[in-house]
Amino acid sequence: MLTLVVVPVWWISTLLIRASLQLPNPPRAIFEITRDQVTMTLRDPSSKESDVFKWPRAAVVELRANQYEAGLWVNVPGHVKATYLSDLSRDTIELLEVELRAALASGKSETVGDAL
Repeated sequence: MLTLVVVPVWWISTLLIRASLQLPNPPRAIFEITRDQVTMTLRDPSSKESDVFKWPRAAVVELRANQYEAGLWVNVPGHVKATYLSDLSRDTIELLEVELRAALASGKSETVGDAL
């Protein structure tokens, strides 16, 4: 019974506070590419929980739009082969792919983020 009262009140108060303070929504994904490492931070849009993945830059084979389903295909042999960000539009994923490809091709440290 307490949950039926507290959760809606908390949710409404959070929305009112966010609206009054005009707090921006946190980014859905952040990619940090350094000379040695690729870090992908994903934030769940509903729960706001974060997952952080770190891989050696040399091990990253693919960070591209998935050809067969929605999302970003990540291929790091020995670590992960999976699709992420499947809730984003195809256009957004394709723009993200272009930026990630450019960041990986350069030898510089860069941060690529998605503000959706």
